[in-house]
Amino acid sequence: MGNKTIRITFLDVLIYLSLTFLCMQFFVNNYSVQLFVFFDSLGIKHILIVTTIIVGFISDLRKGRLRIKNFTFEMKCIFAAAISLIFITLIYMAFNGLANNWIVQIYFMLAPLLFAYTIFRNDWSVERFKHIINFSLFIVSVYYMVFIIQKIVRGNAISEFSFIASKGPFENEVAHFYLLMYIFYTFNGNYKLRAVSAVFCILAWKRLCIIYLIFITIVGLMRTRNKRVKIGYMIGIALFFTILGVLMQYTVSEEFGRWFNDLTGLDFVDFSNFRYYTIRKAVSGEILSRGLGSFFTIRVPWYGHFVKGSIHNDLLRLYLEVSVVGLFIYLFFTSIIAKRRYSMFVILYMFIELAGSHMLGNGGIPFWFMTYTLVFYFNRYDRDGKGNIVPIDADESNNRLKRHINIKNGKISIHK
Repeated sequence: MGNKTIRITFLDVLIYLSLTFLCMQFFVNNYSVQLFVFFDSLGIKHILIVTTIIVGFISDLRKGRLRIKNFTFEMKCIFAAAISLIFITLIYMAFNGLANNWIVQIYFMLAPLLFAYTIFRNDWSVERFKHIINFSLFIVSVYYMVFIIQKIVRGNAISEFSFIASKGPFENEVAHFYLLMYIFYTFNGNYKLRAVSAVFCILAWKRLCIIYLIFITIVGLMRTRNKRVKIGYMIGIALFFTILGVLMQYTVSEEFGRWFNDLTGLDFVDFSNFRYYTIRKAVSGEILSRGLGSFFTIRVPWYGHFVKGSIHNDLLRLYLEVSVVGLFIYLFFTSIIAKRRYSMFVILYMFIELAGSHMLGNGGIPFWFMTYTLVFYFNRYDRDGKGNIVPIDADESNNRLKRHINIKNGKISIHK
């Protein structure tokens, strides 16, 4: 019986170390484990992520493969979105003075994309994806169990679930992560890890996550194939969420409050977890069209104090910072990277969360890393009807893509 040699590269070590520290991000708020908070405050995850990206690009440079034309369609789209927001921000800065907050916001936008791309550009195999996802699920679940144990020991766990208040004994942002894992394992047909993801997602108890988990469960029961999605559908989704982002500013009006109460019997202030007050201050403040990241430069009045709060609504934040044009451009380029159905499910979920949470920024890096990872995967694989995961024919995929949209030499063209 021959010996099997396992070759571990320096890049592999960096990747798994980066994932280990990146996943701590889920547990640095509220009743967090202090050890996680300490490591996160050191910025180790950023150092490792940047180092991993640089090492990966140096490796490609040495092999002569570092060319823009070799970048994937997903890469080109997100870079186009970032460059567009930078251009809009620079226009605003020309009238309102210089600022540098857009720089860190662009980093938060591109870092998870480059990290995911660095991991997979040399190996797009199914097994490679499974190893990364399984490791992420394992390390996050270990962290989450520590989080749960600490809450029980300290007596910080409330006694019941509340859908209206989106509160549970072990409520945590990690619910978004487990939902993405649930989508992945639903597609792959791994029922054991799918069940694990579902259980932890429910324990972490986020309203939108629970609703979307039910939707994906229905999709899984229907054994939905990963067929191509027409670009018109994705543009429609981008347009819908652009309009939704603009309309969000009116949720603080008395008319909306009365309509919401008459429709649901609920008080919108309570239903929004008091995000109503932050939105009201943001809408009435002076951040309208001042450039990307400008919201974080002001201090929002909050119960007699001035704090750098979160608007908990990234659609509205982008609308206020970079106008309706900037919001649509970002959503457009992000939506069209979803070329297959399961990619669309992932992007649609993230857009829904953008309407009621803060996914863009430092805390959103692990969410967007998993989003781009799954989009890379779902854009390249399908199920053959017999439970097998098979690669999508590259030539057929590229030919169809070129009929829809082409990004070349800085020019964007859309075809029927």
